[in-house]
Amino acid sequence: MTEKKPKLFYVLPKYEARSATHFSYLVDFLSEMSKTFEIFLLVEKGEKPEENLGCEKSVVLRSKSSVGRLGELFYWMLRARFSGWRDFYVHYSFAGAFSASLVVRIFGGRVFYWNCGEPWKYRRSFRREFFEKTTYRLINFLVTGSESMAKQYSRHYKIPLSKTKVMPNWINLSRIDYRELNLESEKAKMELGIESGTKILLFVHRLSKRKGAHRLPEILEKLKEEKVFLLILGDGPECQMIKREFEKINLTQRVKIIGWVPQREILKYFALSDIFLLPSEEEGFPHVLLEALALGVPYAANRVGAVEEITPPSLKKFLAESENPNDFSEKVRRLLHGSPDELKEIKTEMLAWVWKFDLSKSLEKFIQMINR
Repeated sequence: MTEKKPKLFYVLPKYEARSATHFSYLVDFLSEMSKTFEIFLLVEKGEKPEENLGCEKSVVLRSKSSVGRLGELFYWMLRARFSGWRDFYVHYSFAGAFSASLVVRIFGGRVFYWNCGEPWKYRRSFRREFFEKTTYRLINFLVTGSESMAKQYSRHYKIPLSKTKVMPNWINLSRIDYRELNLESEKAKMELGIESGTKILLFVHRLSKRKGAHRLPEILEKLKEEKVFLLILGDGPECQMIKREFEKINLTQRVKIIGWVPQREILKYFALSDIFLLPSEEEGFPHVLLEALALGVPYAANRVGAVEEITPPSLKKFLAESENPNDFSEKVRRLLHGSPDELKEIKTEMLAWVWKFDLSKSLEKFIQMINR
């Protein structure tokens, strides 16, 4: 007789086949998890995944309004609860975590809510702050990316550490075809018309102040004596300002803003880059650093969120303080002038270090966390 799989209700905020967001990397994770769990997948926005990603059931909310989505969430969670689902795992959706908590409070079960960031660094409306704090009080467990992040959430939201779980982000290393990536990156470099011998700097993120995008013109200006080209993947509220600033400092010919690129195509840009830039003012557990590690691309990053815990020892000296843009530019310069032996050593360590975050290891942690 086949043993029944444990049931898990999983909330994914958004799904699109060609998504440029980090949600797309959850697809492999869900596909693998479905081998262990009987998953009821709920997608808040977007489209229904092809073949349900191996999940037992999957639904996409139809309502466009926040009130309507809240009602739909409660309906599907209540229906799932009556059909035997007791454990609810919610990724980055306060509405999902709130709805699941109400169902569980009335009919029993557990709510695991994943969140990883530093929202306390910014002022928000009283209504939003109140709703989020209420949700944190209602959930059974907060799941976040690192030990340091768990302590910060505990301190800022008065969550007992006993109610926190650590679940690092992951990368599916088995899917990376390095030979194919090198061929694609060479083609992309030719299409971009980048001169031979030029060091390529890469920025991949939303173009917002939180992600330090407004610092990019200043960073490039401080490096104008170097033979570098800045490649920017992303879009956002700071895009037009950034373009104007590059024009003011007469460096438009040394930068290319590509816009959003589907997550599945991101790695080819890492493969053609020499240094990755993460000048964020606020972070959680940035998946882009796992991509940099997997491709052996050294990075300069601000010491925010879980960045220091993700970073291998040889790269820690290239972490800067977020309030000091001069320090960040100097870290990039040091990488640009690193000796071949030093850079080779860093790359070797990066390629070994990233295995700590391989999908297989994260799956083991996730299964232990839910089944405990």
